[in-house]
Amino acid sequence: MTYRFMAICILVLVLPALIVPWNIDPRKEHLLLYGYQNRKEITKVQNNKIKLLTISFLCMCLFTLLHTSIAGISQHLSGVAVSIHLSVTIGSTFMSFTMIGNISTKLLIGFLSDLLSPIKAVIMMILTNCLSLVLLFLGVIHQETLLLYIGSLMFGSIYSVGAVGISMLTRYFFGNENYARTYSVIGFLTNVGSASSLTLIGYLYDFTQSYQIVFIITLCFHLINLILLVIICLRYNGVGDK
Repeated sequence: MTYRFMAICILVLVLPALIVPWNIDPRKEHLLLYGYQNRKEITKVQNNKIKLLTISFLCMCLFTLLHTSIAGISQHLSGVAVSIHLSVTIGSTFMSFTMIGNISTKLLIGFLSDLLSPIKAVIMMILTNCLSLVLLFLGVIHQETLLLYIGSLMFGSIYSVGAVGISMLTRYFFGNENYARTYSVIGFLTNVGSASSLTLIGYLYDFTQSYQIVFIITLCFHLINLILLVIICLRYNGVGDK
């Protein structure tokens, strides 16, 4: 019944965009500003486009792919619970806690980015996620439910970087004029990592019969990503990409 209810909600929310005709061009929608006068627009040619095959951009692509490939752990939390002989209901609660962390950290990373900088905000979220993986690792070993609840809540920080942080870093490092060009590739890799994450983690558990190995590997991914951020920062010149 829950799946059916959610399907109905999605259908109701999507229908207006499908049924109501609309255009991106405001002139076709007759929504121009009062007093607007047609005039010939002169488009300035941007000469500072970056090359995509640079070390900084490739590091950003690898960062994106590694980070989003971790996100699938949240959907395996029910499996984590079952693996240590907890009920599926408790495992579902772990996933609910992760979604609470998902929403709250997405709001938090925006605040931290404005207060500090996008780089510092992303690093803080990565470190938070590293701590969550440590808590999940210890919770599985000691079969401590409280650690698993806290770790699940903090693991929601993985989505703050994937949904908000990566786009902020792309704009910060490569500039507004290159954002559409660079994020078209990085956004595609975000979907690739997210789509493959659930399956890869499942196969990894099947081969090792242990979620502890999964947590260790994802911690290594975070370490690699922190190194990649350092490399990009060292090559960043304040305007674009080197």
